Amino acid sequence: MQVREVMTSTVVSINVDTPIDEAVAAMRMNNVSFLPVTHEKVCAGVLTEHDITDRMHDEGFDPTATTAGMLLAKGKDRDEVGSTAVHAISQDASVDEALQMMTDLHLHHLAVHDDEYLMVGVVTRADLEQPMMAEAT
Repeated sequence: MQVREVMTSTVVSINVDTPIDEAVAAMRMNNVSFLPVTHEKVCAGVLTEHDITDRMHDEGFDPTATTAGMLLAKGKDRDEVGSTAVHAISQDASVDEALQMMTDLHLHHLAVHDDEYLMVGVVTRADLEQPMMAEAT
């Protein structure tokens, strides 16, 4: 089974210029705990509830004046170019490959890209485990 068969293709995402207060509102309205942050249709990073609460509190950002891109660039545990490492997988990868990648990297979700590396969806650990459990029964 391929990732494209289990991924969520209708993804709530925000732009790098989105203020953090709007990002929080989008999370609440859509009942999600993370948002892909895009720049020109390419995933530039991912903001999680943890990123927002910890970094906003620790670093004292104003949520109405701070953008998603600014928070990505100022966060802890970032790579040397200043943004989060975006962990993504091809929509053509197998469910087993995606689950192994999540396990190896200790992740709960991955951005999914097409052949041109444009983001086409998101896959969560739960998305991947459901088909595995169905096969086991």
